[in-house]
Order: sequence, then structure tokens, then C-alpha cells
Amino acid sequence: MASLALPPWMRATHPIVRYEIRHWAGSRGWRIVRYLLWGGSLTFFLLPAACALIFGLSSQFTGRVEAILTFGGVFTAGLALVSVIAGLLNNLSASILGATLIARERESQTWPFLRLTSLTSLEIAGGKLMALLYTLSRPIFLVTALRVLAILSGLVTLLLAYGASGLNLPQVRVLFSPVADEFTLSLLQWRAAELFGVVSILVALGAWLLDPFFGVLYNGLVGLTVSTLARSTGAAVVMVFAAHFILALGLYAPVQQVGSLILLPFAPSTTGAGATFIVTLAIILPFVLQTVLPIAVLVVCVLFTLRRVETLSD
Repeated sequence: MASLALPPWMRATHPIVRYEIRHWAGSRGWRIVRYLLWGGSLTFFLLPAACALIFGLSSQFTGRVEAILTFGGVFTAGLALVSVIAGLLNNLSASILGATLIARERESQTWPFLRLTSLTSLEIAGGKLMALLYTLSRPIFLVTALRVLAILSGLVTLLLAYGASGLNLPQVRVLFSPVADEFTLSLLQWRAAELFGVVSILVALGAWLLDPFFGVLYNGLVGLTVSTLARSTGAAVVMVFAAHFILALGLYAPVQQVGSLILLPFAPSTTGAGATFIVTLAIILPFVLQTVLPIAVLVVCVLFTLRRVETLSD
């Protein structure tokens, strides 16, 4: 039985991947960034803990449950915020590194020699993109670890608060009964709403954990696409920021707004299950668009990059 093997251009031993990894490993600027990132990794954990301690000591609690929720909530929110900031910086690094992958070759006049080799366009473009992923693999792991820790911290906080409260599950349900009374839904509809809520939370958490990898892949590929249009690294960096600005304001924002607003006129004219369906669709549609649009952009970038690399001159 044949084993599943990665294509050669996806392996660290491929000449293009090895060349790019050596280039960034020897870059003084990237070494400084890497040392700062891993040198400050403990700070990413200590800063939320210090904020939770300071906020907790300056507060007055009426019971153990309130104290647990305060300390744990602030610490969890701090971890989530730090992971988001670290993820944004990681995506920024992917955009800048991706924008220099081919523009650097053209700027140093080595692109014609690269095209004279037996390497295909897919091996050149794919190898450079894989080298970017290998280079940013440790920052991706760090951001993902922070998010896993934030989720575990939130779960532990809720479990400790539940244990300290001395309540059982039926008593917890009674606490939310005033909110439930505001909606005239049957028991089956409430069970469906609870199932939908649990599934939505799990999907959102899964997407949040996968976002560091997808963000680097997306930003790196956009940068690689822009890199095929520039003759210098400076121009490529400027162009990649312009490309993200155009995509955000010219594609994502208008499509998501139209997708949400198109459902609003139907909400007042429907009642019961129809209104519930419209509201649910209005919540789900932006999430679907937010997932589908970047994937569509990735596909367009892949096709354009391969075509551009095939026909690109010096």
C-alpha cells in the first residue's frame, strides 16, 4: 500500500525551500525579530496574569464565585487579546516576507537564472511559499498555544465558579429562565437553539485555533502574488499594503454588508419559525461569507501567481 507523501516542493529538502530558509535564517533583521518573539514569549503569559492580579486586588468581592470569575475572566481575556495581537503581527510578517519572495530575485537580477533551471512554475512559487510557512512555523505554534491556553483558562474558570457556587444544573437553568420567558418557543425549538449554540461555539473555537495558520497562508500568498508584479522589494512591500487595503474595503466589507442587509427587510414581515430562520440566517451568512471570500481570494491568487511566474521576464 503506497503511503501518502508530500510533493517535492512542499518538503524542507527541496532546493527552493532550502534556499529561502537559509536566506531568512541568515537575515539579521529576521533573527532579531525571532529572538524578540521567543524571548518575550513568557511575557505573553505573565502580562495577562499581572493584569488579572492588579484588577482583582483593586476590586471588592461579595463571594468566591465573583472572585473566581473576575480573576479568571481578566486572565482569559488578556490571553485572548495577546494572542490576537501576536497573530496580527505574524500576519504582517507573512505579508512582508511574501512580498519579497520574487521581487528580491528580480531586484538582484537572479530571476532569469532561476527560470533557466528545470524547476517548474509550481515548484518555484510553491517552494517559496512553503519556505515562508517553515520560517513562520514557530510563531504560528506560539499564537496557537496562546489561544489553546485561553480556551482552557476560560473552561477552568467556569468549572471552578460552578463548583464554588454549590448549584446543580437544574438550578443553573432556573437562573436563565427570565431570559427564556421573553421568547415564545416550544421545548423542541429551545433544544434546537441550544444545539445550534453549542455547535456554533465549537465551530467558532475551531476557526479561531486554525486562524494563525490560515492567516499566514493567506497573507503570504497575497504577498507572493504582489511580489510577481514588482521589480524591487520596496515597491512590493508598498503594493502589498495597498492590496490588503483594497481587498478589505473593496471586497470584504461591501459583500458582507450587502449579505446581511439584504435579509433585514424580510424580518418584520415574518413571524414564529420564519422570523427565527431569518435571524439565524442573518447571523450565519456573514460567517459563511467571511470564510468563503478569503478562500476564493486564495484560489485567484494561486492561479494568477502560477500564470505570472510562467510568463515573467527579468
